[in-house]
Amino acid sequence: MAQYDRSHLKNFQDEHGVSLYLRRVTRVHRQAELDRAYRRSNPNHRLELNFNRNNSRLRDLFDVYDRANYHDEAGLTHLHLACEYGFYEVARELLEQDDLPADPNCRWRETGETPLHLACEWNRNEVAELLLRNGADPNLANDKGETALHAICRKYNDDDFLERCLRICEERGQEVRIDAQDNAGNAPLHLALRYCHKTTIESLLKRGGDRNLSNARGETPLQIIGDVRWIDDEILDAFFEGFEQARSNPVLVDARDIAGRTPLHRALTREHWRMARSLLKAGADPNLARADGETPLHMICKRKSASYVELFFESVEEFDRPLRVDVGDKAGNTPLHYALALDRPETAELLLRRGADPNLANSTGSTALHILCAKYHTTGWTERLFRAMSDDRYHPRLRIDAPDKHGNTALHWALRTDNDRLVGLLLDGGADPNLADCDGSAALHLVCRDLDLRRALDPPRWRRKSRLEFGRRDSPRRRRIEARDKLMRLLLKKGADPNQGDAEGSTPLHVCLKNEDDELVAMFLKNVDRGSFRIDTRDTSGNTPLHLAVHNESREMMKLLLKKGADPNLSDGQGFTPVLSICKGNRATEWAGAKYYDLARVLFEHSRNRFKPVALDGRDESGDTPLHLALRSENRNLVELLLKKGANPNAPNDEASTPIHVICQGYWTVPLLKRVRELGGLVEIDRRDGAGDAPLHHAMRECDRVASEVLLRWGADPNLRNGAGATPLHALCEVYTCQSGLVESFLEICAELGLAETPINARDEAGDSPLHLAVAGGHRLLTELLLRRGADPNLANEEGRTPLHSICKLAWDNDLAEILFGVCDERAERIEIDARDKLGNTPLHLALFRGHPRLTETLLLRGADPTLADGQGRTPAHIVCLRKEYWDDGDLVQMFFRVLEYSVALQLFRCTSINN
Repeated sequence: MAQYDRSHLKNFQDEHGVSLYLRRVTRVHRQAELDRAYRRSNPNHRLELNFNRNNSRLRDLFDVYDRANYHDEAGLTHLHLACEYGFYEVARELLEQDDLPADPNCRWRETGETPLHLACEWNRNEVAELLLRNGADPNLANDKGETALHAICRKYNDDDFLERCLRICEERGQEVRIDAQDNAGNAPLHLALRYCHKTTIESLLKRGGDRNLSNARGETPLQIIGDVRWIDDEILDAFFEGFEQARSNPVLVDARDIAGRTPLHRALTREHWRMARSLLKAGADPNLARADGETPLHMICKRKSASYVELFFESVEEFDRPLRVDVGDKAGNTPLHYALALDRPETAELLLRRGADPNLANSTGSTALHILCAKYHTTGWTERLFRAMSDDRYHPRLRIDAPDKHGNTALHWALRTDNDRLVGLLLDGGADPNLADCDGSAALHLVCRDLDLRRALDPPRWRRKSRLEFGRRDSPRRRRIEARDKLMRLLLKKGADPNQGDAEGSTPLHVCLKNEDDELVAMFLKNVDRGSFRIDTRDTSGNTPLHLAVHNESREMMKLLLKKGADPNLSDGQGFTPVLSICKGNRATEWAGAKYYDLARVLFEHSRNRFKPVALDGRDESGDTPLHLALRSENRNLVELLLKKGANPNAPNDEASTPIHVICQGYWTVPLLKRVRELGGLVEIDRRDGAGDAPLHHAMRECDRVASEVLLRWGADPNLRNGAGATPLHALCEVYTCQSGLVESFLEICAELGLAETPINARDEAGDSPLHLAVAGGHRLLTELLLRRGADPNLANEEGRTPLHSICKLAWDNDLAEILFGVCDERAERIEIDARDKLGNTPLHLALFRGHPRLTETLLLRGADPTLADGQGRTPAHIVCLRKEYWDDGDLVQMFFRVLEYSVALQLFRCTSINN
């Protein structure tokens, strides 16, 4: 901006005269708008970006508008701006005008500030003194409740300005509200203390500033001192020096803020030890707790240095203040809990020597001893702290077996953290190793998880206690996974019961097998006494150890258990014997198939109970025998092994399916069939399952030509009907992927073997013949084959439908109808083209209803009667019109009537030819 030329000021002289309007936005106000960084929200009062408060251009404008104290719409006057910028002469002239002097207490309605507020806020000391001498009221508050004293005490520089202002007010007899509070409840003394203004604080205290006044957050001046760590010691002395004299209004040294903190809490938080000593000297209570229950002792025990705690104890004793060292916070933690939990061993020892009770428990039931055993691993401090806790001279006798809320004693924690030194100290101190936690785990359970702790459990220490409960419920060996020979012999020698089961019924042997620890199983069986050990004990799922060995697919464990006398025929909770479990295994690969074969071979070869061999007639929950399961797994070697061992190929399951039925439903049918007949002897080839199907039904349904031929040559009945009345030929024709060659082969084999003539028109319970099923499946070649083999095209099922009805209803293309008509024409066999079903529908009705123009045309040209009505009285013409109305099928309508005219003309021509 170019420098403003004062020579042009004459062009802007105010010539309004005495009839001057004070409410006027002058160029002074507009010049103030240039600074957009000014803190106030009204855009009329933002000043230059460089914060130049002595702006010469603005100063010159005051010379232009010098007749009155103009103000804008918000009440911002020239006097406000002059005081804010520190224009002393301008402010003096406005205040001392003869005709209309400016009001020093006028308010800016935007913020409620007077000129004195702005002068004090912007450090315009001379202007502020001028205002006070001209009647400015220092007690007026702005919209935030702040007086001029608040603005003075909030300044960043400390001087005697407040003292000068107060003296001027005293000279004028103006009473000043020293303890006026703003909207946040802060008095000038609060602000002066927060900004550490020593001179200002002395002035306020000398004139009676209230030391106990609290703000909206409950903070008194004393609490603010404790919260300001860098406060000058002289300020602290100035604040406390009047304690002895102020008997009528003593300072509240234990006043609390909204968080329950006292000045002592705040001082200790900031490590303001001189302040803390002054408070204790003045009578502060060191036992008061915050809202979260923490006392000052809790706070300093969290510090790293024990010297702070020592200093606190010395100060308390020096000023004869009683101190409670066992106060718990909201979580029940005492200072001793925190010292141990935060690895402050020196502090913990100091607390114990001062009488801290190590038996007090927090909300989780943990005592100091629990924390010591759970955290400490340094041998020196571990023993030192344990000795301090055990010293009865300073505190009650140590409860060494106290449990927490989970039932854990100190011994449990020491074992869990591998603290072998503490384990020895606890046992020497009388800890009971038989106590169990909420999960039922005693000390031995934890010992068995880590063999390195055996050195802490040497026999001399254990023998000092009463007899250990080795045979208790939830036996220790149940949880031991990696225990080895030495510890196992020790436990068994001490009387551990090898047959004891846990809540799931698992014995130690079950647990070893569930963890697939073959080495441990071998050691266990080697050390256990066979006379007292029950090797076939079941768990709650019904599993014996042999079942688990089979589940683990461990041949060596199976051999070992069978050698020890395990029964191979016991069933688990689901009815599976070991051989059933082996045969049920899925054959995902050749390797897996060989693995299950090996397991079965081990089971057969190592069963020592010769009077009770492996039972092959055992059944699972579905009634399947081992042979059923092996066949479903397609494990040929396993099937062969079972057959060699005497498995019955004719044994039915709950659905009456024999192994032969299973073979005919899967792969490898022919080799398995032949092997079964070779090894299994007589095979019931026509045995029916629960649905009435014979093996031949299943083979035909699977389209297995070779298997069907084998069964037929072995004597299977080709006319045998199942529960639905279907013959094997029905079963073949209803398959979607059926091939005509398979049917032809079936019929040829039957003829070759001289079997009873296969009724090609046999009907099942629904009345369907094989031709019905072939047509329904859309099999063109099969339809043609059946027709040429003598299938009746006019045979109706239980619904009255012929094969032609099925073609028209199932929306097959016209080719199938052409095949039907073509073969019948060759054989000079008449088709009942107007046959009705039970609803009165002819094939023409169904073709029109399905919207088949070609099929409709074929039927009409073949002589279908267009005048016949169905059961609802609808003729084909009605159906055509309905399709026109609902489906907008105009092409079908035109074709229908066009073909109808042609067929009528054709019939007339034929009649004429016959007459001639």
